[in-house]
Amino acid sequence: MLLKRTLSLAELLGSETKRQIASKEDLFTATIRTSPRVHDFYWRDDGQSGVDLPSVAIPSFGDVESFYADVATFYPSMSPISAHMHVLGSEFSNLALTPEWSRTTKSIGLSAGEDLTRGVWISLAITEGASNAANNRPDTEVDVTYALCRRSLAFTLARARYLYPHYAPDKVAEKWILLRELSKMEFPPAVSASILWIAKVAMDQSPPTLGSQGQAPELAIMIRQLLDHSMSLPQFAEFLTVRNPAVANHLEILSGDYDGRMEGLMRIVSAVRMQGRGSELDAVTIGFFCNAILPGSLTYIRLLARLIGEYPSVLVWYGFFSGLSEGFDWRGAMSGIGQKLLRDITSPFSIEDQARCDIALEELAVVARVGITAGTIKSIQERTMLVSLLPGIDVFARLPIEGDAEGHRATQMPRRDDRDRQFGARDQQLRRLLSDAQQLLGSGNAFTTESHDSWPETSSRRKRGKTPR
Repeated sequence: MLLKRTLSLAELLGSETKRQIASKEDLFTATIRTSPRVHDFYWRDDGQSGVDLPSVAIPSFGDVESFYADVATFYPSMSPISAHMHVLGSEFSNLALTPEWSRTTKSIGLSAGEDLTRGVWISLAITEGASNAANNRPDTEVDVTYALCRRSLAFTLARARYLYPHYAPDKVAEKWILLRELSKMEFPPAVSASILWIAKVAMDQSPPTLGSQGQAPELAIMIRQLLDHSMSLPQFAEFLTVRNPAVANHLEILSGDYDGRMEGLMRIVSAVRMQGRGSELDAVTIGFFCNAILPGSLTYIRLLARLIGEYPSVLVWYGFFSGLSEGFDWRGAMSGIGQKLLRDITSPFSIEDQARCDIALEELAVVARVGITAGTIKSIQERTMLVSLLPGIDVFARLPIEGDAEGHRATQMPRRDDRDRQFGARDQQLRRLLSDAQQLLGSGNAFTTESHDSWPETSSRRKRGKTPR
C-alpha cells in the first residue's frame, strides 16, 4: 500500500544555492514562479524502503516534462530524479496505481499454451538480435549475444505484454524507437515493423487491415490462428503453397536427407525470387520452409543472414516459426540465452519499489536538450545506460559520449529550433513505421525475377536500409 502526500519540489528536495538556480544550462528561460507547483508523491507505508524519497511521483496536471526540467534546473544534484522514483503522467498513473496492479506475487507457472506463446517471443528476440547484428556488421559472421536480444523490440513488447496486457504495442514501440534515436543506435525499420505487426496480430481479436490485397488480411488471420493453436504448421504450409505454386514442386525434397533438404531450400528461394509475391510474404515463405528443415532448432540463423539484404525480415519470420515448433526448446536456445530472457520477461515488479534504472525515457529527452554526458546520467555501467520506457520495463542503451569509436560523436542535442525540426522529422518516421506495420504485407513490390541456384554473397547485405544517423 502507498501513502500519498502533496508537496512542492522545494518541500521534498529542499533548497539549493542561487548559483545552481542561475545555471547557464537552464532548460527553460521562464521566470521563477511565485506560487510553486505541488505534486502527488507516494511512499510505502511499511517502512521497508530505507530511504526518504517516495516510490512514485505524479506531477501536477500530469506535466512530466516540466517536472523533469524543474528538477534538472533547480535541483541538478537530484537529476535524473527518475533513477529514484517512478514518475507517471496522467495517462499511465490511472493504469499503474490500481490496487490489483502489483505483480510482486504473480506466479510464473505457465500453461502449455502460455509456454508456447512465451517461446515465440523468446525466439523473436533472438532472431531480431541476429538481424541487428547482421545489419551492424554485414561483412562478419552473425554472433548472437544476450545483450543484443535483451535490448530488442521483441523483448520489450514481451515484457510489456507480461506487465500491461492491455497496453497498446504501438505506444511501446514508439518509446523504444525514441530511445534508439536519443542514444544514436541504428535499427533496421523493416525488422521492427514486422515485430510490431506480429505483436498487434497477437493482441487484437480481429486482425489489422494490412492493405488492399486480399492475401494480407488473410495472412493475419492465419498468423492469429497459429498463435491460438487453432491451425497447425502443415496447414499453414498449404496456405503458402497456394500463394506460390512454384514452391510446391520442391517440398518433397525437404523430407529427405540433410543434403537434399538444403538443396530443396535453395530451390524454394529461387522459386520465391522468380514469382515474388511481395517482400514480406516472400520473407514469410522462406523463413517458414527454412524452419521445416530442422523445426525449432534456430540452426540456420547464419545461413539466412545472407538474405537480409533482399528480405530484411526473413530472420524474424524464421524465429517466429521456430518458436511455434514443437521441437523448440526455449530454455536451451542459443546456449541458455532463452532461459535468461524468460527470467527478465517474467521478473516480478511492484510500483511500490523504488526505481532501479539510470533514467526514464521522458527525462532522458529533457536532459538531452543540454547534452547527454556520463556525469549527467550517472549510469550503472560505463558507456551503457539502463533506461525505463515504462515502470518495470528497463532497456539497456548506448550512452552516447564524445569520441565514440562508431561515429556517435554528438553528445549534445541541438538547441530548440533545430531540435524541434529534427523531432518533427523523427515523428514522421515513427508514423511511417507504424503505418508500415499496418500495411506491411500489402506491398506488391517484387524482387528480381532472375533465377539463382546458390545463396547470395555476403556483400548483398549492403543493400539493407537503416535509419539515418
